[in-house]
Amino acid sequence: MNTDEIKVVINEYGSKQPLACRRGRRLADLLISEGMDVDLPCGGMGRCHRCVCRITKGKTAVTSADERAFSAKELSEGKRLLCRVVLTEDCEVELSDVEGSDASAAAAKGPNRSTAAGSGSETESAISEDAARSTMRHQRKAIAFDLGTTTIAASLVEGDGSSFEVTRTTSGINHQRSFGADVISRVAASEDDSSLNAMRDMVRRDIAGLIGDLGFGDDKAAELSVIVIAANTTMLTILAGENPKGLGRYPYTPAFLDERIYDSKELFSWQNGPRVVLMPGISAFVGADILSGIYGLEITGAKSAALVDLGTNGEMAFWDGQKLSVTSAAAGPVFEACGISCGVPAVEGAISHVKIDDLTHRAELVTIAGKDPIGLCGTGVMEAVSELVRTGICDETGLLPDEYFEEGFPLTRDGLVRVTCQDIRNVQLAKAAIYSGFGTLLKGSIPDKVYLAGSFGTGLSADRIKNLSLFPDTFDDKIISSGNTSLKGAVRYAGECLKGEAAKAKALKDLNEIRSKAHVIELSETESFGEDYINAMNFIR
Repeated sequence: MNTDEIKVVINEYGSKQPLACRRGRRLADLLISEGMDVDLPCGGMGRCHRCVCRITKGKTAVTSADERAFSAKELSEGKRLLCRVVLTEDCEVELSDVEGSDASAAAAKGPNRSTAAGSGSETESAISEDAARSTMRHQRKAIAFDLGTTTIAASLVEGDGSSFEVTRTTSGINHQRSFGADVISRVAASEDDSSLNAMRDMVRRDIAGLIGDLGFGDDKAAELSVIVIAANTTMLTILAGENPKGLGRYPYTPAFLDERIYDSKELFSWQNGPRVVLMPGISAFVGADILSGIYGLEITGAKSAALVDLGTNGEMAFWDGQKLSVTSAAAGPVFEACGISCGVPAVEGAISHVKIDDLTHRAELVTIAGKDPIGLCGTGVMEAVSELVRTGICDETGLLPDEYFEEGFPLTRDGLVRVTCQDIRNVQLAKAAIYSGFGTLLKGSIPDKVYLAGSFGTGLSADRIKNLSLFPDTFDDKIISSGNTSLKGAVRYAGECLKGEAAKAKALKDLNEIRSKAHVIELSETESFGEDYINAMNFIR
């Protein structure tokens, strides 16, 4: 008998799976190696207190992170932070229906993928079945992707050689989140070859799954002419199977930035399938996603315009009519409700809009599909905090009054969905990065238009979040909510690819011309950014 091997029973929704593992192995590593969906928003550092499990048989050590996350009673009941559990003896671990600590509400489970996503963090509006059936026959087909750090969006594009249209959309979760909520965590994880390979395989499975959702699984992939993918530099590097470690240390050198074309067999192991085009990027932290957005909106053809992608990387661009300046600010995943105590993806029941009554302080809520509220998606987080500021419940420093200081402000009558002081602080950190980044980028200039992009941009109203002081006041009448501009650009490029090689070559030339015009500003190297960032933390200036 191998004394270093122990037996671990995983109990997930009543289904028990016995596993053998090496004594001393991390529970998270065991689950990932078995192909299970593990959500580790803080990269397994034990900071976010959201990956909760219960040890129902056997014992595991109580870590200092567990002591911060749970009460003594909860610890005695076997509650542990999954990411910090080290398996040292035979045990049984319950993964399902385990609520978080008494100090924070649990994030509800939702489906991993939702075809033609609804409001909240929508990437694109669903195209009706009638519209899809009305498209011209004998069309060529392509699929365009925005591969986000947190979510992935895809559109089916059909064209007849002279024009093209989107006939269906879908979206899903990027399961690399098991290795952290942001690109910094993913780059750090890539130092370990096994983690890098796992992330590569995860995202390839996610993309293949969405292709299947659009009706082109393994046996029908050959019907597609091309797959076009836009993403930030880290995501494309991992997808391509290369190591992004150069992005984790100065001078932040990307593995590649030029367009890459693969046979789908290389990425998805299909015997027959389309070519896969990875769109070009601008720099290590201003990737193909922002270039795709600039291309999709035709910003460099305008008098002056700015683009901000409210995603994990907070990428921004400003065209003053002659010069294109770009930068990125580490906003974190809060705009997609990650790192929020009651944050959930944009699934049915997610709170997408919030209005707080000035007198009663009762919250009026709108949820996706009108279902009972289960948590806050991206738009819900932003609107809730903006309303707390507008009504004076939260002060300009982000502080809640004594009655809400410990447990947070309740949005639902049962109090299960709340906004905590830490949630507000996370929003402050993200919005300060965006505000100060824009200030550095624009240097006092005022663009004619400000395109507000992001995976939830379609459902986000600039007026509803104006109390966050996310943008300068001079932007008030210039903001255009533009949805997923990265996907828009990928759709446009895919459509040009369907027209033929000459059209594709012209489109690539246009993209490269945008790249050649781009001047990258490194915020960390500007003298005033740090001070500007601190000053931008407050909601009212």
